[in-house]
Amino acid sequence: MHLQPGNLPASDLTGAGASRLVTIVIIVSECTGALPRTVAGALSQSYSPVQVIVIDARERAIPRSNSEGTPFIELPELLSGMSDGIEFYQQTNGGIACARNLGLRKARGESVLFVSHDQSLEPDAVRRLIDVGDEANRLEVRGQRQPALSVTDRKASGRIDGTTAEAMVRSAPDQNTVGFVVLSNRNPHQVTRLLNRLGSMFENPPVACHHDFGQSDLDTRQFPPSVRFVQDHIATRRADFSLVAATLAALRLLYDGGDGPDWFVVLSGADYPIKPASRILEDLNASPCDALIHHEPIHAAGWQRPWQRECADRYLRFQTTVPHITRRGRLTKRRIHLPFAWCRPFVPFSNAFLCYAGSQWFSARRKCAQYILKAHSMQARLLRHYSRCHVPDESYFQSMLANESAFELSQDCKRYIDWTGGGNSPKLLGMEDLPSLLASSAHFARKFDVNHDSRVLDVLDDVVTESSSALHDAHRISSSSLAGAVAAGL
Repeated sequence: MHLQPGNLPASDLTGAGASRLVTIVIIVSECTGALPRTVAGALSQSYSPVQVIVIDARERAIPRSNSEGTPFIELPELLSGMSDGIEFYQQTNGGIACARNLGLRKARGESVLFVSHDQSLEPDAVRRLIDVGDEANRLEVRGQRQPALSVTDRKASGRIDGTTAEAMVRSAPDQNTVGFVVLSNRNPHQVTRLLNRLGSMFENPPVACHHDFGQSDLDTRQFPPSVRFVQDHIATRRADFSLVAATLAALRLLYDGGDGPDWFVVLSGADYPIKPASRILEDLNASPCDALIHHEPIHAAGWQRPWQRECADRYLRFQTTVPHITRRGRLTKRRIHLPFAWCRPFVPFSNAFLCYAGSQWFSARRKCAQYILKAHSMQARLLRHYSRCHVPDESYFQSMLANESAFELSQDCKRYIDWTGGGNSPKLLGMEDLPSLLASSAHFARKFDVNHDSRVLDVLDDVVTESSSALHDAHRISSSSLAGAVAAGL
């Protein structure tokens, strides 16, 4: 992406203004071939004096390697030929807003110019922007207007808070919008807290909530118009097709009467965000995938984990009931599973349409929502099959999307879930899990319960709003040190 000044006032920078120090902060969220060009453009400005800071904000969840397993190149090594005059800093797993705050703390200039790693500056860019002062301005990017750079006057602002950084991201015309599908049935106070947090983080995004009012009451009048509730709610049961039906009802409500958001995120009332909105939007905007959904192929043999065998029993074996006489001579019905070979005529799967399974909590683009709603109304056999299955919500949407070749799917659903406790439910998360939550690259985590530990949600509120300077630095603390901080009552 090549940047050139648009219709901005030029300045001769004569007199006292000519010696005004300007800091250029380059935020590196991924290592691309454009980075050396970006740095070279910052170092070759016609205006002087200039301080150049490069902040490594890349994900460090996998030490010394990236997600493809290739060597993790340190930035001073990559930029060794031009490192003189550059200051390098790291902001691990904190997102763009935290990196901006770090850059502002390290900046010595009276004005600070923020540049992304894939943008390059014209030689006179700083000279022409210096007069803008503390206002965020726009540059023309090959004829397209977007807030590529922002200028901050240190006299006017001591830091960039999360709200400011998120607003910069959201205001870009090519920035994806996000909406939420929320399924809830209990803990109305916790559901209210989640919906309010999403509203404050994303500036009242569209939310479609299916709340089972038969299990608990929830005052819907307290929410803004952007939060809508499924009116004829479905009585939901765990591991039942009613959860699929509830998800479809909320998804239909979210995209009813218009195009709807570019992305939708499926959450439960026991979920909570663990990353700032700026980071979530940045990841979604940069994703080449159509859906972030855990989807493993399920076969009738060759299982590598007990869970895969369990899924095969759920979805590949036909279940039926037969008459059964108890030991006391009573006539009842008994549920049986037919052998896999006998089930093939009765299940909707084949070599051309495989069965997939995974977590029911996922994020996807608008076209996936449109496809799901259309396929649900047309694939009657698939619907009938899953309506008889146990835990259909962990396979119905996976099988729909993974069998459509037009979609690019990622296995990383951006959810933090701890199954180490065993059993059929994930571990309830608390303060002791905070180091793992902060180190995770996930956007949301589950399962929380305010009756179990509400303090962890208080800390996460500070994390996602980036309002605590102590928590900014927490990302650089090792897990063991952070665990000690948690024990001390962070």
